[in-house]
Amino acid sequence: EFWKEFGLVMKEGPAEDMANKDKIAGLLRFASTHVDSSEQTISLASYVERMKEGQDKIYYLTADSYAAAKNSPHLEQFKAKGIEVVLMYDRIDEFLMNYLTEFDGKQFQSITKAGLDLSKFEGEEEKEKQKETEEEFKSVVERTQAYLGDRVKEVRTTFKLATTPAVVVTDDFEMGTQMAKLLEAAGQAAPEVKYIFEINPEHALVKQMADEADEEAFGRWVEVLLGQAMLAEKGSMEDPSQFLGAINNLLTKG
Repeated sequence: EFWKEFGLVMKEGPAEDMANKDKIAGLLRFASTHVDSSEQTISLASYVERMKEGQDKIYYLTADSYAAAKNSPHLEQFKAKGIEVVLMYDRIDEFLMNYLTEFDGKQFQSITKAGLDLSKFEGEEEKEKQKETEEEFKSVVERTQAYLGDRVKEVRTTFKLATTPAVVVTDDFEMGTQMAKLLEAAGQAAPEVKYIFEINPEHALVKQMADEADEEAFGRWVEVLLGQAMLAEKGSMEDPSQFLGAINNLLTKG
């Protein structure tokens, strides 16, 4: 009852009262993938107790709503590996995480950042297979990068997805999507976010794109996959007409 009444104010604590930041962090409550509920009942201490062997970071995700966080494609690899993720969907959460960098000696790690590495939870055979696939898709990555140019910061393959063909992520030291939205909502100018476009080489749509010899048709596939990724991350895109045109062309061809 106390948290429901004063939780949002408590989340201002780490920024407003640095001397008691650790004490306040122990009182904070969040939703997480451990419980299928939007109720903020999970403490950071209980999260640490459930961490997998070898896990040294507290993984979290910020989003516009609980539904957006719960259904984020960024969670796919964590669900597959049984790793809990803290789900944050209050407007103040992005602000909070600028000040709350660790808890109980464990660093926080946003799962929408490019520096995410879960290789320690993978076997040698799986790592070797991924390395081979990455080499095979090198030409596809180069074609995609050539088509998009400076619309994205980089194109790369990813193995953190299961049912999603592509996602966009940001560099570790670049402003994230939610913080940019927070600034815009406050009427402040937010710097342009340059996304890294990650494609899933094991997804059927990506394989179909890779097999497309015609460069014009290949470009349409890139537009569709990038458009989907931007919608999932931001809920919007700069030029919807390119996305819609690509879909209509592919549907007509089909």
